[in-house]
Amino acid sequence: MKKNEEFIFSETVQKEMLRLARKALEIAVAENEKSPFTPLNRLVSAAKERLLRNYTPIDEKLKEKHGIFVTLETVLPSGGEDLRGCIGTFEPREPLYEIVISYAIH
Repeated sequence: MKKNEEFIFSETVQKEMLRLARKALEIAVAENEKSPFTPLNRLVSAAKERLLRNYTPIDEKLKEKHGIFVTLETVLPSGGEDLRGCIGTFEPREPLYEIVISYAIH
């Protein structure tokens, strides 16, 4: 991607990143229930191992290394959303499909 080039994800890619993040959280919670106080790096490794075993990214953009910013929100009874937290990095460390998993758990 060139400097100042707009980077837009298709709806399909957005849904796939959300799916990966949700599945990663489900795996991390299940792993932590089995063994409370499991270090984060082990939870991330367990999620990546299970999710990426036979995974093929659905779009080339998911294979590119990028920074990421993840927000967690809760849905309120009124239907609105409440920000629970956020985390991210500008540094492109991993392919997008992997970093989504890492930062969803962190």
